[in-house]
Amino acid sequence: MTQEGFKHKLAAILSADVVGYSRLMSEDEVATIRTLSAYRDKISTVVHENSGRVVDFIGDNMLAEFSSALNAVDCAVKIQNTLGHLNTKLSENRQMHLRIGIDLGEILIDKDVIYGDGVNIASRLEGLAEPGGICISEFVYTQVHSKLDVGFVDIGTKKLKNIPTRVRVYKVVEQEDDTTTMMTEASPDQERSLPLPKKPSLAVLPFVNLSADTKQDYFADGLTMDIMTALVRIPGLFLISEISMFSYKSQAPSIRDLGHQLGVSHVLDGGVRKEGDRVRITARLLETANGRQVWADRYDRKIDDIFAIQAEITERIVEALDIKLVTGEMAHTIRRSDRVGQGSPQD
Repeated sequence: MTQEGFKHKLAAILSADVVGYSRLMSEDEVATIRTLSAYRDKISTVVHENSGRVVDFIGDNMLAEFSSALNAVDCAVKIQNTLGHLNTKLSENRQMHLRIGIDLGEILIDKDVIYGDGVNIASRLEGLAEPGGICISEFVYTQVHSKLDVGFVDIGTKKLKNIPTRVRVYKVVEQEDDTTTMMTEASPDQERSLPLPKKPSLAVLPFVNLSADTKQDYFADGLTMDIMTALVRIPGLFLISEISMFSYKSQAPSIRDLGHQLGVSHVLDGGVRKEGDRVRITARLLETANGRQVWADRYDRKIDDIFAIQAEITERIVEALDIKLVTGEMAHTIRRSDRVGQGSPQD
């Protein structure tokens, strides 16, 4: 599928489905359809009132997009409250409950249809929610946790079906208690702080397209993805998933804030500039504690083969990161195992 006619944008995705829909239909098809039709109208109205768009609502599944995570979570809470009130008018065995999942990420739009990891993750999070409940991804949580009159419970990092990286998941709850994440009493510096892992930790910001041609965004995104894919292979390195990091593409957070929000000791960022048949790529490694630059490099190349250039630059950056982040005996073991795996003689 080519990129022509498609549009990329950052969006909050809300995915919902009806719990026990098959049972409801088997017991009384007509009553179920009537109830769902009435609920669908109410839900669509709430989505519209929260500046969202219902992408589709087929059968018992609903997908909606929002320009902000705050609008999406606020809408989800209102939907659950609205349905909770409507359910009081039905007998217990005829009540209709939704599970809702929300993620924030870059999506691909083809006319009115949307695609992307954000859609897939929202759908998987929905499956983790309880009837009448809401589950959100870590990045949604960082955007909304101090801005809504609800609480959040960290239910851990989950392996989601067909999603390559694990996702940290939070459950939205009506009122805060001892098990709920309490951020309102913390100082501004502590509010977003996550503890650093015991091993080297890194977040890779999406590389910035410095060219006037916006079509080169794809090259910058592809380079970022290649670097992160290669970094995943380094043992002993804690790496924030690309799904979370691409959500920062349209933002400009400080390095220190990133360290607090994501719980990492280092951040890699960079830029790409294309002029004619040449490309310049810059990259730098920063400490989040103080913003100190610990490594940087610049690469100038002719564009004969974009994929070869991406592979070359990725390899050099990964080598430098390996030296800077994984040192001493651990680095020696990693390099020795790499050589053995490639069939080279051991030291």
